[in-house]
Formats: sequence, C-alpha cells, structure tokens
Amino acid sequence: MRLASAYTLYKREMLEVVRDRRTLFLMVVFPLLLYPGLFLVASQIALESAHDVESELALVAVTPEVPPPLISRVGLTQKVAYDVVDTVEEGLASLRARNVAAVLVLPPEFERRGEGLESSDVVIHFDATREVSERVQRQLTEAFDAIGDEMLSGRLELRRLPASFANPVTIRAENVAPPEALGGHLFGRIAPLLIIMMIAMGAFYPAIEVTVGEKERGTLQTLLTAPIAALEIVTGKFMAVFTVSAIAGAANVASMSLLVGMAALMPGDVASAVSLDIAPLNGLFILVTTALVGLLFSAVMMTIATFAKSSKEAQAWMTPVYLLGILPTLVVQMPGITLEGNFQLVPVLNHALLLRELIEGKLVFGNVFAVVVSSLIYTAASLVLAARIFEHESTVLGDGGWFRRTGARRVLPVPSAGDSMGFLAVVFVFLFYGGSALQAWNLRAGVAVTQWGLILLPSLLFLRRYGADLRASLGLYWPPWRSVLAAVAIGCTAWYPILWLSAAAAPSPDDPSHRMLEEMFRALLGSEVSLVVALFVVAVSPAVCEEVLFRGVLLRSFLRRFRPRTAIVLTALLFGVFHMSLERVLPTAGLGLVLGVLAWRSGSLVPGIVFHALHNGLSVLLARYEVEIPGISVPSAPVGWHVGLVVIGLAVGLWALITERSAPDRTPA
Repeated sequence: MRLASAYTLYKREMLEVVRDRRTLFLMVVFPLLLYPGLFLVASQIALESAHDVESELALVAVTPEVPPPLISRVGLTQKVAYDVVDTVEEGLASLRARNVAAVLVLPPEFERRGEGLESSDVVIHFDATREVSERVQRQLTEAFDAIGDEMLSGRLELRRLPASFANPVTIRAENVAPPEALGGHLFGRIAPLLIIMMIAMGAFYPAIEVTVGEKERGTLQTLLTAPIAALEIVTGKFMAVFTVSAIAGAANVASMSLLVGMAALMPGDVASAVSLDIAPLNGLFILVTTALVGLLFSAVMMTIATFAKSSKEAQAWMTPVYLLGILPTLVVQMPGITLEGNFQLVPVLNHALLLRELIEGKLVFGNVFAVVVSSLIYTAASLVLAARIFEHESTVLGDGGWFRRTGARRVLPVPSAGDSMGFLAVVFVFLFYGGSALQAWNLRAGVAVTQWGLILLPSLLFLRRYGADLRASLGLYWPPWRSVLAAVAIGCTAWYPILWLSAAAAPSPDDPSHRMLEEMFRALLGSEVSLVVALFVVAVSPAVCEEVLFRGVLLRSFLRRFRPRTAIVLTALLFGVFHMSLERVLPTAGLGLVLGVLAWRSGSLVPGIVFHALHNGLSVLLARYEVEIPGISVPSAPVGWHVGLVVIGLAVGLWALITERSAPDRTPA
C-alpha cells in the first residue's frame, strides 16, 4: 500500500468534511452545548419536581378508631390532611382511585398497649408509583418511629433501666471512600455511555458521506477507475471518518471535564458529589480508549455504508448498527460486571468497562492490553472487508440487495449476499422467540422442531421463493473421496481441541450461565433419554439443518461476492454468534472455519454434514457415558495416548484436505 496515495485521499475527504457545516456542528459545537444543557435542564426539572411533591396537599385515610389526639401527635407538616373513612376497605378503594395518598391502620387501644408491655402493628398502605404517596409513607414512618421511641423511653424510665438496655449493640457505618472516589464511581457509569454514543454519532454521517455520498455525486466511479489500490482508497476514507469521530470524542471529553470542573466550584454537597481526581496515566489511557472506539465505529460504519446505494438506505442500515453498538454500554450499569474473561473481547462493551475502570481510578495493564489488541484486530478485519468490497465494483455500485429488491421474483442459481443476510436476520428472530418458546415447552422436541421447522424449512422456502437452483445454492454434489476422508478424520478428532477451547472460555462452575447450560445438556443427554433420540436431536439435526443454512445458503451466496477466504471467515463468525452463547462464540467459530474450508474445497455440502454429525455425535457419547478426558474434565491428569491419536487423525485429515484440489466453481456469478 502506498501511504502517499492514502494521505492524498485523506486530505481530499477532510476538505469535504470541513465544508459540511452539519458535520462540524455535530463534531464540536453540539458536545459543548449538550452537557451544560443537560445539567441545567436536569437540575431545574429535579428542583421543580421535588418542590411540587413537597408542596402538594396529601390526604391520609384513617378509620374512626384512630383518636384525634394521636393524629395531632404524629407531627406531620401542614401539607397533610386526614380523611376519616368507615372501613379499611373503603380507604384502600380511595387509595387505588388516587383520592388519598395513604391509608393508616392502627390496632385497637394503640396508646394503652404502648404504656404496657405489648407491641402494636402499624400498617401504612401507600402507592409506590406516586411520589406524594411515597413522601407521606416516609413521613408517617418517621413519625411513628419517634412515637415508638417515646413509648420505649417511658417503659425504661418506669422500670429504672438505662437507655442502653434496649440497644445492646449500636452500629455506626463510616464511609472511607474519599470524595474523588465517589465522583469517579458516579461518572464511571454515565460517562462511557455518553462518550461512546457521541463518537458513534460522529462517525455516522462522515461514513455515509465518503461512501454513499460519492456514489450519489458520481465521483466514486471515477475514483475506482484511477490507478489506486482498493486498500489505499479505504485507508484514506477511513482515516477521514476516524478523524471526525476522534474530534467528536475529544470534544465530548473536554466538555465533560469543563462541566465537572465547574460543578466542583459549587458549594455544599454538590462539589463533593462530583469531585473527580484522574491520574495522568489514567487520563492518557482514557484518550487511547476513546481513539479505539473511534477506530472501531469508523471501520464498521464505513463498511456497512458501502453496501447501500443511497443515503436514505445507508441511514436505514446504519441506525440499527448504531443502536446495537450503544446497547453494550448499558451493561456498565449492572452490578457485578467487570472487565474480566470474555468481556475483554466483546467489542464496545470492553471499551465501556475499561473507561469505567479508568474513571474510577483503577488501572490494570492486562485489561488495557487485551482491549487494545482486540480492538485493533476488529478494526483491521473491518478494513480488510471494506477493501475486499471496494475491489468488486458490482458490490460498491450495485443495487443494495435485500432491502431494495423484495418485490419481483428473481431467477438466479444462488441468492445474493444481501438477500441471504436479510434472511439470516429473519431466522434469528424466529429462533429467539419461537425456538425459546418451543424449548421451554419441551426441550428435546423443541430443539428438534427448531432445527427442522425454524432453520431447514425456512431455508428451503427462501430458496424456492427466490427461484434459486437448490443444487447450486446448497452444493448438493457428490464430494471427492479425499474430502470425505478429511471430514471423517477431522470429525473424529477435532472434538478434543474444540472441547479444550470451550473449557478454557467457559465461566466458573458457580456462574449461573454455566449451571444453566449444564442443566440443559443433562436434560438432553440424561440416561432416561434414548441414545438414538439424543443422537438425532443433538448430532443429526444440527448437522443437516445448520449446514444447509450456513455452508449452503450463506457460504454459497458469499462466494458470489467475496473471495473464498473472506466468505469462509464471515460465515464462521456468523455461525459462532448464531449460537447465542458468549463463551461458545470462539470455539464454534473455529468449528465453522473447518466446515467452511471443507465445503469450499470439496464443492459439496456432504463433507460438512459428515464432519458436523461426527463431532456432535462423539460429544454426545462422551457426555452420555461421562468419559473422563485428561486435560479437560480432569485437568490434573497427564496427557495420554489419546492425544497422539488425535494428532494423527488431525494430520491425516489436514493432509487429505490440503492435497485435495479445490472443486471447480459450480456457483455462477
């Protein structure tokens, strides 16, 4: 790649950005106005609402048994009045109708009991959905606590006992966290969401401008004919988008810093609540993390925008991507979520958790390293994908796929990549709602119906509706013998490294998700279940149905648009995500890579089905008969002869796969 060419394109794109006043406003001006505006509006609304709640007259329903002298002793503010009702049920009806704020119920002879040794149960009915009702409940509770203390003091005085007799243990809680730690805890849960949201918004419009905008102006066609490599084009445009998002991120950090500095000058508890002391090294890594977020969103959004044909279509595609990118930041608000294990590799979520740690004053270099490396890998993968897309003019200048062509019936041997991705999204929705309901009804039957009814059947109907050739779309060809040998050899031996990866990525045995998976597999593979049924549900059904969807519909359609390597990797990643389990994404994606290579080298779906069935079937047998596996189920056991067999089997399978010539391209373009 020639950096000079990429830099020339970068300068050209930045000139276009500078001329766009809307982008400049969103980058610099809007963040500087956003946080002061939010602060002023939120504080004003909070003050007004608190004043309204405190000043609103509240009615408390009481029964005739409550004597007026006792009511006067309660000592509530003048904003409380009493309404005498005949029965408690009448008072509760008024409370539900919102005619009163609370219902006070006292036992008979309340005061007489207080003078003796009996206790009294005071019941306060209130509505937790109404602020005024909660206010009255707090006031009544405090008032009767005070009355109870008076009664207790009278009892102790009558019997000449000290006050400590009723309180043998006094508890005093002292908060040792300094004010700056409290401020870091507060901002650590708010700032990541705002920073990431504004960085993503900063990359949103520039990504559309440098891709679809050029299509609409007709200048992209000229650029593609110039003697410039696709990677140089993508790099120049990407750096321009990243610059805009980085400026947006810096403006947000600066605006929040100014707001915190201003609030720290305010008197009273406000200053201590927002006190923030960030070490210089933490501040540096906050900027680095902000830059990583900009790199990732710039690459992903530019890649997504490349598929669109118009700005309107690009916004329709990228808005869900933007929302999906923002959703992981909400996890930061959940208790117990820390930057450990698999969370270090989840895009956006790892950035949000790292920002929270840095703002709170924590600095773990291992976490920083994991986030930096994973972010750079994701960004590089997105850029490589974008460069591959730019190499195909039919993709860059095409019709946009699924979202633009849903009317006429198309007669093509293989569906387009855009149509297949849209279909996969529909299947995912079917699985999430329908599959979950079916498996909750009956786990084994639900899994089988999910595979055959929600994966295989929709795939065949989609191909029929598309008018596609089933044989070409699914790769229904007789495979070469070496591909079958590779499928058998690797299928019988790949279970060990994949199980090892799964065990390494799995959460601790005490983790709720781990226990839930164990219970599910126990229900599927328990001794009360027929072995034939277990093999059919867990081995045969996924082997046929999932291979039809992923190595049939998806991989064949991706091979029409991308290079084989890109198509295989994309299909494998989608295969991993499709299983909806965070700890299984990487092992399942690795399995998908092997299946994709088998399907591509053989030109047939059959080896993948054989491999998938053997792999799942062996896993069923190992779990069914509780076979102890050294290094996995028995980590301390020495590695034995079985590892040698695994290595030999993998070597034979890889030899057969590598020496097998790639099948002729039976997928028409």
